[in-house]
Amino acid sequence: MTVREQTDLHIEAGEYGAAIHGLREIWRTEPGSAAAGFVNTRYRKLAGLAAAGDWPRALVQARVAVLRSYTVEPLLPLVEALCWQEGIQVQFHLGEFNAWAQEARDGDGAVARFQPGIVLLALDPRTALPDLYTPGGATSSLAAVESAVDALQRWSQARIIVTNACPPERLAEGLLDSRRPDGVREQVAAFNSGLNRMALARQGVYVLDAQALAARHGYAAWGDARKWHSVRQPLAATSLLPMAREWMRFLHPMTGRTAKVCVTDLDNTLWGGVIGEDGIDGIRLSSDPPGAHFQALQQVLLDLYRRGILLAIASKNNPDDALEAITRHPDMLLRREHFAALQIHWHEKSQSLRAIAAELNLGVDSLAFIDDNPVERQQVRDNVPEAWVIELPADPAQYAATVAAQPFFERLSITEEDRERGSLYAAERERTALRSETGSVEEFLRSLEQQADLLPVTARQLERAAQLTQKTNQFNLTTRRYSEAEVAARAADGNWIVRVIRVRDRYGDNGIVGLAMVSVDGDAAEVDTFLLSCRVISRGVESALLGWLAAEVAGRGCRTLRGWFLPTRKNAPCKEFYAQHGFQVARQDDAGGMLWELDVSAALPAIPDWIVMHTAMGDD
Repeated sequence: MTVREQTDLHIEAGEYGAAIHGLREIWRTEPGSAAAGFVNTRYRKLAGLAAAGDWPRALVQARVAVLRSYTVEPLLPLVEALCWQEGIQVQFHLGEFNAWAQEARDGDGAVARFQPGIVLLALDPRTALPDLYTPGGATSSLAAVESAVDALQRWSQARIIVTNACPPERLAEGLLDSRRPDGVREQVAAFNSGLNRMALARQGVYVLDAQALAARHGYAAWGDARKWHSVRQPLAATSLLPMAREWMRFLHPMTGRTAKVCVTDLDNTLWGGVIGEDGIDGIRLSSDPPGAHFQALQQVLLDLYRRGILLAIASKNNPDDALEAITRHPDMLLRREHFAALQIHWHEKSQSLRAIAAELNLGVDSLAFIDDNPVERQQVRDNVPEAWVIELPADPAQYAATVAAQPFFERLSITEEDRERGSLYAAERERTALRSETGSVEEFLRSLEQQADLLPVTARQLERAAQLTQKTNQFNLTTRRYSEAEVAARAADGNWIVRVIRVRDRYGDNGIVGLAMVSVDGDAAEVDTFLLSCRVISRGVESALLGWLAAEVAGRGCRTLRGWFLPTRKNAPCKEFYAQHGFQVARQDDAGGMLWELDVSAALPAIPDWIVMHTAMGDD
């Protein structure tokens, strides 16, 4: 019996978790157009049948409008199939052929009524920007795209992805084109450079580098002249999946489907050979092959570390041998201080991943796993289906490129907190050590000497504020996700109170760790968003933030402060938060949501006296 037949039987029997596992295996082993139809129809059926607990990763919704100047229909099933694997239920609105400019301007049209969260401008210069390949065409072509983007942003807060341009397959003047300052190649280069500047100058606008993608795969093989002339499809059949995967590089961070930790094996992964048998002098790790292949992977992991992604180790090894190599080998790029957690012992890797998640106070669906051994990878797939398992190729020379290409490591922005995340976790280890040495919880909290800065969300904090809504899951009362544009709009609205909180203590600066957004309407205020990073949960920071908010709305003449708790699979740690601070239940909904209410004219939640609060009125 084939996996497809088994999957259908699982669906019929109501064994939805097993069915999803089968679909993931089908796509992992045969990704492409042939499998996309089967995978998508079954996933759509399961979306209506399976309970939330059946999915390895809770489904998130993505509404994507594609405004295009070429035939993109063959791409959409591939993107949908890729999305299902990551727990993304995507819904597409496909614009009319080459009507992208008009649709971008129509704030009352079909695209606007669709209310997309993401808009993709899939443009081919031959149809969308015919002047680009003529002298001076870069200026007018860029102006056309800028006009469309600005029009979109007037009526939508969606994130916008714009594809850049590839040079034509044939240059009319051949080699002479390179001798002309206004030649075709110069026009394409100027247009693409201008597109990057345009995106950098606007919040929520990004460039999909189609030119670099085509170059990596080879211009000659990228396109298909027959398909272009017959149906205006510029991509060859073999180029469809790479382009779909390029879309996913944006969809992952835009939907919050990102890995926060990269967990790596050691033997034959970070170095060649087995440290327990070969010894520190016998393992393969150097700037020359074959050791260079493993050093290249370490460089990729170091790049991830600098991007704010934590590193951890899950290795079946003797701890002393492994740590000696990490500490003493002269060609190690990664050292002890780069790893937020270590699981080096002889237990199963799945057990190690769960221990790492617990130590870092993260969900296992935040972990990505690297191991050269296919048996170990399958063991983790079977026992920790929520985690991402990276399928390393047999050739170590391809390890680095494979890991670097994973879309769940992509970020659309990097904040100060991201760059410092590794050192923040190192400071957390010191706090944990202090906690074990102090007597009571209150004594420990006082010893931290915490100070909290409450800051309005201005340009400096905006990126981090939006990022927190996308990434914070455990202490997040409503788990509503917002773009930078949406947060900025509320921060500029006088009827909203929008604040981030930055926490410092004796061990260092935790950075911006929380966000609150509260709407004020007459004598009532309602908490729309209240979240806190897991790094500072249970230190009184959440109480301090709520106490300040309650006092602030009372000072504005409000009598009542309300707030919903909307349950998810991850936010149980804050379920009793309102009850613990004197709120009463005002209403419940059928999904388990609870609206809590507090009379702020009668009493205010106390701000812990072990936290010194500072407020600021402007940019900090």
